[in-house]
Amino acid sequence: MKFVKIVLGLVALLVVLVLLVGLIQPKDFHFESSTEIDAPPGVVFAKVNDLKSWESWGPWMADTTIQVSYGEKTEGLDASYSWTSENQGKGTLKIIEAVPGESLKTEINFDEQQPANGFWKFEPTENNGTKVTWGLDFSVPWPFNAFMILNNEEQTTQMFSTGLSNLKTVIETEEKNKTYRGFKVSLIDFPAKNYLIIRDKVSFDKIADFYAQNFPKLAGALASAKLEMDGMPSGFYYEYDEENQVTDMAAAIAYKGDSPTDQFANVSVGPAKALAIDYYGDYNGVGEAHYAMDEYMQAHGIAGQKLVIEEYVTDPGSEPDTSKWLTRVFYLLEE
Repeated sequence: MKFVKIVLGLVALLVVLVLLVGLIQPKDFHFESSTEIDAPPGVVFAKVNDLKSWESWGPWMADTTIQVSYGEKTEGLDASYSWTSENQGKGTLKIIEAVPGESLKTEINFDEQQPANGFWKFEPTENNGTKVTWGLDFSVPWPFNAFMILNNEEQTTQMFSTGLSNLKTVIETEEKNKTYRGFKVSLIDFPAKNYLIIRDKVSFDKIADFYAQNFPKLAGALASAKLEMDGMPSGFYYEYDEENQVTDMAAAIAYKGDSPTDQFANVSVGPAKALAIDYYGDYNGVGEAHYAMDEYMQAHGIAGQKLVIEEYVTDPGSEPDTSKWLTRVFYLLEE
C-alpha cells in the first residue's frame, strides 16, 4: 500500500510539474531555415509550387515506408497531398496561399494533432539568384505545450536545411543543363567597351545592305586612326518593331584607345550583366536565338533589356561553311 502511495505521489508531482512547465513554456513555436539558390525567384517558386516535385527533394522521402497520394490539384492554390508512413505516421498538406515568385503558405495536419502552417519566402539576390526561407509555425495548447521542452529544435531545423540543400541541388542542376530551343543561355559579365557606331532606322529587308555599307566605313576610320579593334563587327538593336518591320539599330565596331574620329558617333557600353547565346549558322537563322532568349527571360521573370548586341565572330570571307559561322548574341540587362 505504501508503494502505491509513493507511485501516486510521484504521478501527482509529475502532473503538477507538467502544469507548471506549461505555464512558463510558450504555446507558439517557430522554426525556419534559409539558403541561396543560383536561380531566379520565379524558377524556385515554380518548383516548390508543384507538389509532385517534392518527391525529388523532400527530406522525408528518405523514409522507404512513406506512401504519398495526391489530391485533384498538384500545383498552386488548393493543391494537396497526403501521406502514410510506418515511421512518420500519417497526415495531409495543402497549399492555402500562393503569391507567384514571392511566397507560399501550407496547412499541415499530422494525425489528430493541431494543424501547423508551413511557409516559404523567395527573395531576389544579386546575380538573379534567390534567398529561400522554409519554415513552420504551430501552436500547442496548455498544458501539452510543456512536452515541447523535449523537442530537439536543432533536429527540426536540420530537416528544413536538408530539404533546402536538396532543392538547391535539384534546381541548379536543372538550370545548368536546361536549354531553350536548343540553346544554352548564360548569365555573364559584359565588359566595358568603346564602340564606333553608325545608327539609323532600317527596314528588316535592308539590314544586310546597311551592314555592307557601314562596316567598311567604321573599319576604315579605325585603320586611319591606327587603332586596334576590340572584338569583331557587331550590330546594336535598340528597338525591333515587328509590326512595321523596322528596327532602330547601329553598325558597331569596338576599339582600344582614344576616340578615333568625330565623323561617327562614339559610345561606351558596359560593364553590365548580360545574357549570352552562341549561335552557329547562317545569319538568316539567328532569329531562333532571339526567340530562345525571350523564352528564357519569360521563364526567369526578367522584364526586359536595355540593349541587344549581335557580335559576328566568324568572318564569312574566310569560312565558307555557314554552319561554322559564330554569332554571339548578348542581351544587356537593366540594373
